[in-house]
Amino acid sequence: MTILRQFRNARNTTVGGSLAALAFGLATAQAAAADLAITVANVANAQGKVLVAVCTPETFLGPNCPYTAAEAARPGSVTVVVHKVPP
Repeated sequence: MTILRQFRNARNTTVGGSLAALAFGLATAQAAAADLAITVANVANAQGKVLVAVCTPETFLGPNCPYTAAEAARPGSVTVVVHKVPP
């Protein structure tokens, strides 16, 4: 009976640990950073750059937005990709 009880405990611990690891993995996967593509329409000319800044509430309108990217300007639409933006 002791061996059976030890087997059950070992099995439950393994399954419980596996479920906890799976739940953690799913939560982490859902919270992973992603690339954000922003298309700016009606760019007037090819002078300068189109800059995109994705800021936190604390850095909004300040000089230190943590996620920025730029592309050369060109008439029409310009798509700028900001990499690794957290959810």
